[in-house]
Amino acid sequence: MNSIDKAVDYLRLFKVRSVGNINYQNIAIIGLFSGWIVYNSLERNWIPINLIIGIVLVSAIGTSIIFFKFYSSKLGLAWSIFHNLSIGLLVTFLFMKSNNFLSSEPIVTKEYYITNLSLEHGTSGKRSSSGLKPKITVEINGMSKNFTLHTSRSKSATHTRKVIIGIKKGFWNCNIVKSLKLANEE
Repeated sequence: MNSIDKAVDYLRLFKVRSVGNINYQNIAIIGLFSGWIVYNSLERNWIPINLIIGIVLVSAIGTSIIFFKFYSSKLGLAWSIFHNLSIGLLVTFLFMKSNNFLSSEPIVTKEYYITNLSLEHGTSGKRSSSGLKPKITVEINGMSKNFTLHTSRSKSATHTRKVIIGIKKGFWNCNIVKSLKLANEE
């Protein structure tokens, strides 16, 4: 155990580092958490993945250019790459949230047919199964979109072929699913 502590200390991992009273390791953790939120909400926010990757990379490269002297003298290459990519994830999170909050478009609710329904095993812990999660495919404006529903909706999903979806046009022209209700859940 002592050798692991020495290796962690030598690599300076998991130490709170600050320059000018700003903990940049904490900014990286916030960026990673923001990236996790972005990943979990991609199903309802129809922002193309290539746009997300582009925003992350442009933000990371822009941050590297702006703070090049700081990174080369204080932070080191490994931490600067990690830090800049996490800042890119934070910018992507802000982009996604602004797509929703800055939009003044109305929510358009329509009824769509479910083109495919599959039931997948859901897990709630390490080894326990929490039931079957319905995964539905709906064709919206010529594009197939997948939605994973909660396990409590599996019985309703197997007894209907229609879904009522409320879609809002986002500020950045990326649609957002605001509501999703199975036709027999009214």
